[in-house]
Amino acid sequence: MSWEAAAWLMLGGSTVLLFLGLPVAFCFLVINLVGAWIFLGGDSGMMQLARNSVASVQSFALTPIPLFVLMIAASLLLAAMMLARGYHPTMSTGSIMAIGAVDMLIPPSALTVLLGSLSGISIS
Repeated sequence: MSWEAAAWLMLGGSTVLLFLGLPVAFCFLVINLVGAWIFLGGDSGMMQLARNSVASVQSFALTPIPLFVLMIAASLLLAAMMLARGYHPTMSTGSIMAIGAVDMLIPPSALTVLLGSLSGISIS
């Protein structure tokens, strides 16, 4: 398959799925499954996709990333509780903005972990 057909599959397929109302995460999942089926060859492509998924989850270098996501989710929960208690909306927005700044200040940040693991550089 040519690169033009692959581009039409990815861009056109994701656009159609998004217009049909499928959430973005599921749209990307469907496009990845279809692409693995076509480009990697049917059942063997699905097995390779599963092996790659398991290997990426088991990577020790990527361990801090879910913790950063959990930290941001906790900040959103705190902001929602503040709004429910009657605090001014700027106070709850402040907690969300503060966690965004702290996320980048805590070494190593999630972006540093991701870039280091992709390039093979030691995170420590």
